[in-house]
Amino acid sequence: MSKSRTFGTAAYLGTEFQDGLSGWPKDFFYTPKSGRENVFWTSGHYGYPNFPLDRNVGGDFWVAKDIITRYQSGDYDLWYGVDGGAAHQHYLGSFVADIGTPYGWLDSPNLDWTAKPYGAALYNKLKPTKPTFPGLNALWELREVPGMLRQRFLDQGLRSIGNYWLALQFGWKPLLNDCRNLVLTQQKAQQVLKQLIRDNGKPVRRATKLFENKTTTSFTEGYSYAAIYPSLVTQYHDDTPYWSKKEEVTDRVWGSARFRYFLPEGPRDILWTTLMMGRIFGLNPTPLVVWNAMPWSWLIDWFTGAGQVIANLEAGVADRLAAEYFYVMREQKRETTMNVAARYHDKTGTKHTVTATSVAENSIKTRLVGDPFGLNTPENGLTGMQLSILGALGLSRLR
Repeated sequence: MSKSRTFGTAAYLGTEFQDGLSGWPKDFFYTPKSGRENVFWTSGHYGYPNFPLDRNVGGDFWVAKDIITRYQSGDYDLWYGVDGGAAHQHYLGSFVADIGTPYGWLDSPNLDWTAKPYGAALYNKLKPTKPTFPGLNALWELREVPGMLRQRFLDQGLRSIGNYWLALQFGWKPLLNDCRNLVLTQQKAQQVLKQLIRDNGKPVRRATKLFENKTTTSFTEGYSYAAIYPSLVTQYHDDTPYWSKKEEVTDRVWGSARFRYFLPEGPRDILWTTLMMGRIFGLNPTPLVVWNAMPWSWLIDWFTGAGQVIANLEAGVADRLAAEYFYVMREQKRETTMNVAARYHDKTGTKHTVTATSVAENSIKTRLVGDPFGLNTPENGLTGMQLSILGALGLSRLR
């Protein structure tokens, strides 16, 4: 099922006057906001603005928008030459930046493709029962401390650069982070346990943003009389109007879920509390602990996200965990901003600079039922940090 609408309204902009000629004055109109939007969903309720009471609207859908907004400048009384000449020709009104139609809709999204790359990562980030500290993995990594203390790089020249970088990324930085996180976990462990007990068996609603990337893809500028509307004859202008156009692309992914979990049963005595503290500190042996301890598992995670899937199979500090609903949302947006500055003069010859801005937005938003066990293949490849580590692995082999 789908629905769409096209919208746009005409508004009064100003009037140009000229004495003694038929057909004058001339009025100018413009469309302050115009565009299209389309909504499609295959099941359930598509949501906004008719949310049900439980807020679980359900179903996959996308909404595509193509909107141009033209912001009106202030009002001016501008003249054709000083004193308007014999005809007393002048324009009374405001202006808008003439952005034209910079682009059409983005391609309709592939809904399955949108959800699958991010479901596992979002589910892992939303889980309310994750251990606060990876205790067993931190203890396992302590075996490397003696070797870290014995390392010497200064006498190896350029051949030591790769080894130094790897030791920093995989040795000292994780060790210092573990020390810091251990102290923070110790400070808030009791608070975390109280929160877990308070929410035990109750619906827990969580929402989080996975990432938001905004980049400027192009910037152009120039001079043109046609960049501003209404386009008056050149005698009105003190010089050629200046315009600049900037295009930005935004990609945003976020998620929302409602969980329900159940802690271990039994009397909540000192033994029960000790058990829970052990889980909060990550001292409970799990498949994820084994995975993280395996050599090169970190590299596999860069390309597949397998570690996140293994983590999602676990209930964390609880005995049972289920997501009553879990949705993945994505917004892809292109936004073009057109700024214009034009200089005119009034009847006395006083110069006035008129500025106007128009914005064109082209966006698609999607919502899908999330898949917490889908493998994540990053779209944008490896980050600069990851590439540097791979490069250091190669440099460390030089002799």
